[in-house]
This record gives sequence, structure tokens and C-alpha cells, in this order.
Amino acid sequence: MHEDPHDRGGAAAHPRELPADTGPELARHIELDRLLQESVQQIRRALPCDAVVFALVDAAASLPHVALSSGYAQPDVAIAERLGAIWKRVAADGGARLDASPEGPELTVPIPGERAVLGTITVRYGGGTTPPDADHAEAALARVARQIGVGIERVRDVERLVARRAMESAARVAAGLAGQLRNPLFGIASAAQLLRYRAREDPVIERNAGRILHDVEQLNGMVAELLEYGTPHPLRVAPVDPDALWDEVLDGNRGLLESRSLSLDRHRPEHAVRLHADAARLAQLFLALLGNAAEGAPPGTTLELRSRRLGDGAWRCTLRNEGEPIPPDALPRVFELFFSTRPGASGMGLAVAERIVNEHHGTIAIESVPERGTTVTVTLPAHS
Repeated sequence: MHEDPHDRGGAAAHPRELPADTGPELARHIELDRLLQESVQQIRRALPCDAVVFALVDAAASLPHVALSSGYAQPDVAIAERLGAIWKRVAADGGARLDASPEGPELTVPIPGERAVLGTITVRYGGGTTPPDADHAEAALARVARQIGVGIERVRDVERLVARRAMESAARVAAGLAGQLRNPLFGIASAAQLLRYRAREDPVIERNAGRILHDVEQLNGMVAELLEYGTPHPLRVAPVDPDALWDEVLDGNRGLLESRSLSLDRHRPEHAVRLHADAARLAQLFLALLGNAAEGAPPGTTLELRSRRLGDGAWRCTLRNEGEPIPPDALPRVFELFFSTRPGASGMGLAVAERIVNEHHGTIAIESVPERGTTVTVTLPAHS
């Protein structure tokens, strides 16, 4: 049960398959907030506590974050600052803890998942005394935690199913749109080239024909990205060292960093990690992440790339730049097709990255905060 806290981290398990028609219906009934609210009532019936807080682990956060609190007078941020270290230790070693607080004893237990700890539950007993039967309280809360763990994984299964369906629909639209655009663009380019050839002595026509060809070239690039996003790619899975792939991508794209005077701070696992994955698709993923991070980084700054092996054999990497934070209202949309916070960008890079990660049953998340920049976190299981 005792593992290095840095080797745990909520790596995504293989999504369990659900019947094809259950996703939207279950999504309406199995919502995380509702699950946690009902769990609060269950805990209050089982234990004489006056406050409950659920802290969950996700792909991007280094510490569990407050998903729901009930009975605490402090805001969630203050609760997390006070209890964050306890949550991290409980999530890492899988054991319960009883700690003192000014308002009364607090019992914390992990929320177990199928392959990793999903978070923690903390309950507070008023009156400043230890619960009369601490062992009974711990066992009762652990039973509730196991039930909640099953519910959370079911919620996440449904979310993955709904997200996968939305992505597949978007991919079909993207491929269809690209197919419809190719022929007209070819015709426009041919007409502009002919016009340019026949009006070589007219500088106005020459200049405008050049603009048309330039714009067509940009549109053709977007069509190619749409086709890439919308075309199914059966994975060619084989043992892969993801850090070696990162080295190849970095070595082949030094010019991308040098053109912006960017340096790289690289941290890798002590021992090589082997994943069963598609090397070509992972290289494409890493290139998309590198390009996105470099474009958002101020010239002369440093990109930080960290990778490590998790306790269940999964691999996680984080890539951080020092750029301006993504606005909070834009952050939930960064993986949408055609959405970008940078003028002139196609908005395809992160959408393609998310598709590749999902193909490998992994997770991708972005965290962006002032003074710390933007961090993208990718977690890939040992077996796709």
C-alpha cells in the first residue's frame, strides 16, 4: 500500500464499454455533483459528523482539489490550503488518518478506484473530542468511500463515452468539409495562376493574383489538417519509449525553439518507460504540444518538460511555458476544433492532440494560472 507519492496520479484506466444507447441517458442521471451530494447525506446518516469535504485527483492538478464541501465555514481554497498535504499523503499511501483541528477531530480516508486512488473524503466531528469508536468510524467511512469510488468511475466512463461520440461526430464533419473544399480551392488556384501568367505586365493584377494564391495555400493547409483530424487512423501498437520519442521530436525541431530564442529544461524518469502505443501518432502528438507551447511562450523564456512513471506503470509528461495565462472563460474550449486564443491560428493543434490521446485511452488536461504560465499534462496507460 505504501508507494512514493510522486508515483501515484490517477492514470486513466481503459474505459469500460457501455451499451451504445446508454451514454446520453446515463449522463443525465449520473452527474458527479449529484453523486457527491447524495453521498454527504449517506455519510451523515452513518456517522455523527458536522462537516464533510470531498477532494478529487485529476490529470492536471498536483494536489487533490475540492469537489464538494458541506458544513465547513471556510471557502474551498482555505480548506485545500489547510488539508492539502493530508489529502496528498492519504491518496499516496492508501491509509486513513485522524487529525486534530480547532473545530474538532477530522478523519480522512482515500476513495479507491479500479487502478488508482480517485481522491479523499474528510469528515469533521464537532466538540473537540475523538469519535467514541474510531475504528468503527473508519470502517464505516471506508465502506462509503468504496461505493463513491465505483460511482465516480461510472460517471467518468459515461463522460468518456459522450466525449468520444462528440469527437467522432466532429471528425466526420471535418472530413466531409475538407472533401468539399479541396476541388474548389484547386479551381481557384488554377484560375489565379492563369490570370497571373496572362497579365504579367499588369502589376495590380499580378499583386492580387499573388494574394489569392497565398490565401489558397493557407486554406489548403487547413484542409490538410481537417483531413488529418477526420481520417480514422488504426493504431500500429508496439513497445515504445515515449521519452526517446520526445528526444527525436525535440532534435528534429530545434529551429522552432531557436527561432524564438527559447531554451528547454528537460526532466526524465530515472529508468526508461515502455508503453504499448503507436510511435508515429505519439510523435505527432508531441510535435503538436511543442508547437503550441512554443507559439504561446514569450521569446527568450524557458519551456519545462517533465516526464515520469506512475505507480501503475502509466507514463505522464507535463510541458509548461511562461506565457500569459489562458483566460478562464476560454480554458474549457481549448480542445475544440477551430478555437484558438491566438489571432491567425487554425485552432487544430490541440484538437488533434486530444484525439491522439483518446486513441491511446489516455488523458490530456491544461492548467493555466498567472505567474506560472500554461501547463499541458498527458497521461498514457502502459497498455492501449
